[in-house]
Amino acid sequence: MDVQRVLLIAALGIISYMLVLQWNQDYSQPPATVAQAETVSAYDSTAPVSELPQETASGSDVPGVTPATAAAKRAS
Repeated sequence: MDVQRVLLIAALGIISYMLVLQWNQDYSQPPATVAQAETVSAYDSTAPVSELPQETASGSDVPGVTPATAAAKRAS
């Protein structure tokens, strides 16, 4: 009777192990692949000159402010 019990427990262990292996194969998540983003450097730009920002005629970065009004505001 002891031999029969040992064989049944060993068979149950082997079947359980095979079920765990099959479960992992069926339901395991595939490793996530990380897509490497392409980096763009502002210093290594090959933009044509026409795409670069143009200076305004007033010489000021603030729209609607002329150099004369900017100088007057600094003086006060």
